[in-house]
Amino acid sequence: MVSDNGAMPVSVSSATHSAATRRPPGPDRYLYGKTIEGMRDALNFNMINWKNYGDSIYFPAFPGFGWYLFVHPSAVEQILQTNQSNYQKPMRFLQPFGYLGGRGLLTNEGEHWRKQRRLIQPSFHRERLAALGDAMSQAVCQQVQEWEKLPEGQIIDLFSEMSKLTFRVIGRTLFGDDLSDKAPAFFTSLEHSIEHISNRMNSPVLIPDWLPTPANQRFHQHRNVLDDVVYGIIERRQSLTEPPQDLLDMLMKSTFEGTDEGMNIRQLRDEIMTLLISGHETVALSLTWALFLLGENRHVEAVLLDELKSVLDGNPAKMENLPKLPYNKMVYNEALRLYPPIWGQPREAIADDEIQGFRVEKGLPVTVCQYFTHRHPEFFPEPERFNPERFLPENEAQLPKFAFFPFGGGSRSCIGNHFAMAEGQMALATILQRFKFELLEGQNVEPKAGCTLRPAKPIKVRLKKRTAPL
Repeated sequence: MVSDNGAMPVSVSSATHSAATRRPPGPDRYLYGKTIEGMRDALNFNMINWKNYGDSIYFPAFPGFGWYLFVHPSAVEQILQTNQSNYQKPMRFLQPFGYLGGRGLLTNEGEHWRKQRRLIQPSFHRERLAALGDAMSQAVCQQVQEWEKLPEGQIIDLFSEMSKLTFRVIGRTLFGDDLSDKAPAFFTSLEHSIEHISNRMNSPVLIPDWLPTPANQRFHQHRNVLDDVVYGIIERRQSLTEPPQDLLDMLMKSTFEGTDEGMNIRQLRDEIMTLLISGHETVALSLTWALFLLGENRHVEAVLLDELKSVLDGNPAKMENLPKLPYNKMVYNEALRLYPPIWGQPREAIADDEIQGFRVEKGLPVTVCQYFTHRHPEFFPEPERFNPERFLPENEAQLPKFAFFPFGGGSRSCIGNHFAMAEGQMALATILQRFKFELLEGQNVEPKAGCTLRPAKPIKVRLKKRTAPL
């Protein structure tokens, strides 16, 4: 699930102010157009500069303004955890996402966020996952049965199909609703909405949402489609006399700590929209990248299939099976390392700070990126190689805390990280036993850094059935 990592603006004592006087190294002053290039091709732009300047970089954009990139795990830990109170999400992130997510956990700040987090957090505790496990497994099996109806050798788009699976799972497990019939319209409108948000984040000028530009009008139309799905979930639940005891039931009945006040319809809408979008997108991407990597590394897939055979013997994976599938988890973690769905987090310094011996100035953007930290050669030799054994217990124990942080860190790390890990592992173990995913030749598969780390182009695979239908 999407991380809502961040920190609230608070007063910062003089002890946190930087004693350093120099900025990190970086390129010469950029022209304005070069700054836009860095925003539009963030992976290539930052990779080149990381190799040139090292783990701490300052990018001057124009006089009086620039931004920082920090890659080393110790710097990430300082920004996201040990001094997180000095870093908040910048308005360039909050405003565009807020147009879609409202004041949900991803885009909220301050005391209102803390109240919402305390209200929702219990539903994602580890002990709650066991209750959701059967519904999760059933939803995965339903999607598998849909794929089994396809002709042998059918060519599919990996991300599109994984999105169908995870959308079905999130609907069943969190909202007690089979949303598969809503998926086509929802995905179309979500695609247009995410593109609009990405364009706004990369725009030099933030045009007000209320201006009737063609882009804003199209976005409002697509947001209305998404709203129809969310309000439909709420209305169907309100009509039930004996609703299931799931996340939606808890959200609708819970009251804020120390009060009798619950969430109003608008707040409920914002939280459901946030969970619905982030809850399916990130796991779908994790599965997409995992299956792509296995398709390019059949020797790894063979080891995994042996484990699945010995433990599951063709049966769908359930929650209780996961501890007996360590290699499955290692494969999934290695996919998260190479292609983290949330590839980076922007921040803004509330007060001056010192990181890695360099001065960080109040009010300037600060970025940490999983995509680069996960490729740090000091912690991951041959960082571009797909090697699940990096996550053997003895190897993982040697990693610094923030060398691998696919779900962010600090007090606002992803609220659904345990849910997402369980879902991803169960889905991967189940579908690999049923199907072989053959990558079509001649594809140039590259990631594109937008709101999430999606494939730049659809990854086309040929679906081959391995065993008898479920």
